[in-house]
Amino acid sequence: MSFPECRAALRKERGFTQQQMADKIVMYVSQFKHYEAVTKLDERERDAVETVIASVLHMHNAKRWTQPPSPKPARARA
Repeated sequence: MSFPECRAALRKERGFTQQQMADKIVMYVSQFKHYEAVTKLDERERDAVETVIASVLHMHNAKRWTQPPSPKPARARA
């Protein structure tokens, strides 16, 4: 999963629209859409975006954005 796909998936997992996220981080929705879609950010800009969005989503590990979501554990059968 690419960096932009991870950002969008985690936002949706938390139940936020792009407009809600933009409002929470005090940003125009068009700018937020750009950050969510763009694949090439320089490292400083990427770290800043990850940190701000991670704080809104109450994620303690902002680097999770760069990793694909882990699969859901299978339930044990009794």
